[in-house]
Amino acid sequence: MPKEKVFLGEGLEPSSEKADTETTRYLEDLSRQMVNALNERQYDHPVFKHFTEVTSKLDTKSGSGSLSDRLEEQKRVTTSNPGYRILIKDTSSFINATEDVVEVLLVVEITEGVGMAGESIGVFKWMKQKSNDMWKCKETTYMRGHPAV
Repeated sequence: MPKEKVFLGEGLEPSSEKADTETTRYLEDLSRQMVNALNERQYDHPVFKHFTEVTSKLDTKSGSGSLSDRLEEQKRVTTSNPGYRILIKDTSSFINATEDVVEVLLVVEITEGVGMAGESIGVFKWMKQKSNDMWKCKETTYMRGHPAV
């Protein structure tokens, strides 16, 4: 019996059904590297070159501050919450063929932080720069789930 196809939205297809899974694996890896760099407090990690022009959207606010501003905010959070860690529980990718975009979803658990601990979903919207063929994360969206009990 053929597997039923799930509708994900106009133009969205799971990466497993596309030939370009190498690209989606690469972008999932970059997304994981960024999270690992934050966990290790490696704010000068080379992965951040892919995040220099990103707009950040949280479930409470949006902003397009500079990467250095966002990393300073992360330093503030980790200084006041030394046990703060982002644990990746699952990843998946979707190719939006109509917009030439790859979206990487990370299901994460945040271990410590006032108002932050619990599960969340991060969506990383990746686009390839035509000038140098480099992938850049253009938008991140975080949605909080249930707090840890």
